[in-house]
Amino acid sequence: MVDKYERFTLWYLRLNGYLTVPNYILHPLRPGGQRGEVDILGVRFPHSQEEAGDMMDNDNCLVLRDADEIDFIIVEVTRSDCKINDLWEKPDRADQREYILKWLGMLDPKDVSRVAEVLCSEKRYRDDKQSIRLVSLGAKKSKYLSNSVVQLTFDHVYDFINERLSQFNRIKRDVPQWDEFDRKLLSWVSKSKQEFLDWLRASSN
Repeated sequence: MVDKYERFTLWYLRLNGYLTVPNYILHPLRPGGQRGEVDILGVRFPHSQEEAGDMMDNDNCLVLRDADEIDFIIVEVTRSDCKINDLWEKPDRADQREYILKWLGMLDPKDVSRVAEVLCSEKRYRDDKQSIRLVSLGAKKSKYLSNSVVQLTFDHVYDFINERLSQFNRIKRDVPQWDEFDRKLLSWVSKSKQEFLDWLRASSN
């Protein structure tokens, strides 16, 4: 089941042109319990754009500017200070990092181990075709994370979504396909930021 904060994050990523996979499970190599989970995987292609009466601008705090490459992000969502999954910190979890990269399929198999180690040490990988980045969303930014990790707060995400929906309110009003939670979530975005964050926190208990 996707956490309410993760649903909010999925909307933010969707509005910035990312295709997403929530709750990605790292299955075991042999019978047994799962080896871990990633909150959200996302990928954005370099020419992605959306126009609905006017061009929709992306959030430059997240989307790479003037980049002609595929952007793959590995997202951690937390209600506290921003953090990353410890599989990107611990050298002995290389097999789990490689599991994710193999599933993604962007890399030549012979490069998977090398790129997995770059992500562990530098928290980001980039070449002339693609980037792979770690992104963390939380209540506050952390001073302990590498500068290579993209840190975003829920305040910031609220501001972006609220501005987007306000700008395109008339066009985006016809949404019968949305489920009850998404309609409720996006109706609350039009309220004050603190009211919305209080509602989100309460609805996630």
